[in-house]
Amino acid sequence: MGADPLDALTDPTTGAPGPRIVEATSAEIAAAVTDAAERHGPRYYLSAGSGTASVPLWAFGTEPHPDRRSVLARAEGLLHCREERDAAVEHELTEVGTWLAADTGGPKILVAELFGPATRDQVAFLHACGQRRPDQPRIVVLRHTGRPGAGTRPPGDPETDEILLAMRLAGGQASDARVARWTRLRRWDPATVAALTSTRPGPRGPVRTYADVRAWAAAGAVLARTGQELLRTVATMVTSRDDDAPADVVPLSTAALADDPAAALTAITAASCAAAADRPSALLDVTRSVLWGGRRRGWSDVDRSTAYALHLAAFVSAGRGRLSPAAADRVLALAERTGVDAPVRSLLGYHLGQILAKSRRPAGWAASTRHFAYAREHVRATPGGVASRIAASYNGEALARFRAGDRDGAVRAELAGLAALSAPGVPSTRALAEQRVLLLTNLADVHARGDGTALEAIRCGQEAFRVAVDADSLVALTYVVPNLVRRLLDQGWLPEAERVADQLVRRYDRNVAPRRAAERAVVGVCCRLAAAQLAAGGVGAAAGWYAQAALRMRRAAPAALEGIVRNLRALDDDRSVQVLERLDAELTARRGTHERLSPLAGLLDPR
Repeated sequence: MGADPLDALTDPTTGAPGPRIVEATSAEIAAAVTDAAERHGPRYYLSAGSGTASVPLWAFGTEPHPDRRSVLARAEGLLHCREERDAAVEHELTEVGTWLAADTGGPKILVAELFGPATRDQVAFLHACGQRRPDQPRIVVLRHTGRPGAGTRPPGDPETDEILLAMRLAGGQASDARVARWTRLRRWDPATVAALTSTRPGPRGPVRTYADVRAWAAAGAVLARTGQELLRTVATMVTSRDDDAPADVVPLSTAALADDPAAALTAITAASCAAAADRPSALLDVTRSVLWGGRRRGWSDVDRSTAYALHLAAFVSAGRGRLSPAAADRVLALAERTGVDAPVRSLLGYHLGQILAKSRRPAGWAASTRHFAYAREHVRATPGGVASRIAASYNGEALARFRAGDRDGAVRAELAGLAALSAPGVPSTRALAEQRVLLLTNLADVHARGDGTALEAIRCGQEAFRVAVDADSLVALTYVVPNLVRRLLDQGWLPEAERVADQLVRRYDRNVAPRRAAERAVVGVCCRLAAAQLAAGGVGAAAGWYAQAALRMRRAAPAALEGIVRNLRALDDDRSVQVLERLDAELTARRGTHERLSPLAGLLDPR
C-alpha cells in the first residue's frame, strides 16, 4: 500500500472534499488514526462488530444516561426502541452538523474504520454525514486488508480464545478500562492482550479493538466452537458494568447469554435497545434471560416484578401490529398478577391501546379505548408527566373513535386531552407545548372531515400555530403548518398561507441540522404555495417558492431539483429567469455533491 491514500487521513488539506475509501494494513491504519487524532482531532467512528453482536456507527461513544436506569426508563427504551434509534441517529447527525459548522480554523475530517464488509446502515449514515455540509467534510473510510487466518497464537489456545471471544461479544470494541478489568478478572497475560488488540482514540477515552483482520476473523471462529459454559461466563463478564469504567453499549444478543440476570438487566438501556431496534427477537431474548435467570435463582438477584415488566414491554414492542384484543388483555392481567408497578402498567396500557387503535378491525378500535382508559387510571408521575400521559391516551382514543365512525366522540377525546394539558399545576414546558400542538392539529383534522366545520378546523390549526410560534419549536411547526397551509389555500386565503409558511421556513433556517421530517414539511409547503401562485397567475412568486423549496432539499438527489427546474423552464416567463440561474448553480453543486459521495456505495460491493 502506498503512502498517498493515507495522506488523505493524515493531511486533510489535500484533495477535494468528499469520501475516500482507503484500504491499508492494520498496522498502517492504527498508526495513521493515532497520528490524525493528535494532529487534527477528527470525528472518529469504529465498526468492528459482525452480525447481531455489533455496535452501529452512530452509537459509537454513546453512554446511557444515569437517570434512565429505572424500571420505567428501561421499559420505555424497549417500547420506544425504533423511536430511540431514529432519535439517536438524528442526534449524532446534529452533532456532526454542529461540529462541521464550528470555526476551528482548520479542515474537518470524519474517519470511519471498518472491519469486514460494510452494511447498508453504515453507508447510509456516512452518506447523511456528508450531506450535512457538502462543501466541507473530508470523509475517510479505512478498510483493513490482509488474509484472514489463524490468530497470532495457535488456534485453540485457551487464553487467546477467551480474549477474542470477549472482543467479539462486546461488538468488537470496548473501552481500555473495561479490557483492563477483564484482564485482571480472567488473569490474562497483558502481552497477549496487547498482541490481539489495538488502541483507538474513542470519544470518551481510549478504546480497544482487534489488532488486525486476522484477529477479527478468528474471533468469529472462536465464537462458533466455544462451549456454552465458557460462552455464558465470558458474556456475563462483558455485560457486567464497572462504575469506574465508561459505560459502553453492550449488544443485547450478548446480554441474553449472560448467566447473571442482574448483569443482563444493566445492559438494557435506551441506547442498547435502539441499537437492536431492527431485531425484536434480541429484545425478547435478553428480557427472557432476565426473567428465567431471576426465577432460577429464586429472585435473589433481580426483582420478580421488574423481570416481568421488562419482558412484557419487549413482548409488546416485538408484537407491534400483531396483537389481538385478547392478547392485549392477557398482557395487562399478567402485569397485575406479577406485581408490575402502576407506572409501567400505565405505559403498557397506552402502547397496547396504540397498537389496537391502528389495527384494521373494529374489535381492536373498541378494545383500544379500554386500554387508554387503563393507562390514564394508573399513571403515576410528576404533574407534567401525568398530564402528558393522560393527553396522549385521549389523543389515541380519538383516533380509535374516529376510525370507528364516532366523530363526536373523537372531538370530545381531543378536548379532554387538551384540558388535561391546561389543568392547574401543570408546568409550562416546550415538550407539553409540542404535545398541545399535536392535539390541536389532530382536532383540526377531525373537524376537517365533518360537514360545515372547515372553518372550525382552520381555527384549531391557527391556535396550534400560535402555540408553536410561542414555543419557538421547529418540531411543532413541522406538525401543524403543512395541514394549516393546505386548508388556508382551500379557502382561498393565499396571503395568510404564505405568512404561516414563512414562519416555518425562518425557524427551519435557524436550525443547524434539522430533521428529515422538517425538511419534508418545508419542501412540501413551498411547492404547494408555488402551485397556488401559478394558479393565481403569480409566476414570479411561484418561482420564488420553488427556489425556497429547492434550496432546502439538503438530502435530496439531483433528480428532485431537476424536476423543479423543468417546471420553471416550462413557464417560459422572464420573471423566473433569475431564479432559474440560481437553481442551475445549485443543481450543479448538488450534482457535484452526489458524485463526491458516490464512492460510499462501493463499500457494499464485496472485495
